[in-house]
Parts: sequence; C-alpha cells; structure tokens
Amino acid sequence: MLLTYRAAHGRDHPHHNRGQPRQLEHHRSLPPRPAGRVLQLRRRRPRGLRAGTGRRCPRQRILQLACSCGDQVLSWTNLGAIATGIDISDVAIQVARRKASDAGIEADFRQADIFDLPADLVNLDLIYLS
Repeated sequence: MLLTYRAAHGRDHPHHNRGQPRQLEHHRSLPPRPAGRVLQLRRRRPRGLRAGTGRRCPRQRILQLACSCGDQVLSWTNLGAIATGIDISDVAIQVARRKASDAGIEADFRQADIFDLPADLVNLDLIYLS
C-alpha cells in the first residue's frame, strides 16, 4: 500500500507549497530584458585553429582523445594540422588507419588509454575529447 506524506505524517511535506504558485525573490529583483535584443556570446579559439571556416591551420599540433574511427582527425589533417588520434579500441584504430590510407591522408592513429598517454605527445596546441 502506497501512503502519501500527509497520510504517513499527518501534515504536508515542508517543501510542498500547497498548490500556491512558487515565487522566487531573485527573479523579481532582476531588471527587465530589453525587447528585441539578443544576447550574443563569442567563443575565442586559439590562433591558427579555424576548422569549418575554409581557412587553413598549418602546422598546429592537435590530439583527439577517444577518436573512434578518426573522421575528425582526418578533417584536421586536411586543414593542414598535424593531428593524432588516440583510442583504446584497436578495432577503431584499424578502421581509422584504413580510412586514412584509402583517402591518401597521412594521419597518426595510436591505440592507447587516455589516462596513460604515450610520452612523446608533448608541445601540443590543442587536446580535446569529443
């Protein structure tokens, strides 16, 4: 048998508002937002990294963790970066290497754990996990 809090304790739960609309004080203290104005946020990228803009990113050293079948590493390499892909799955690394050879792209794919990276991966411009 399922009991409500009221039936079990003889009173309402202290956090219940008994059907009243919840009003928060801090919402009333905020100034009204101007009509028609949109907040725009700018994200800054490291210099030279311009993926998706059609520009090149020559000689940038990039490491992708958990690269899977290597599509993003191949894209970075096409843009002129020196990209390396790391994945724990040897099957995924084999697929990535086959894609690179089929496309004629020279990319570095390694089978490794992201918590135990090879010691030669130093002086990188970008390390990311996606």
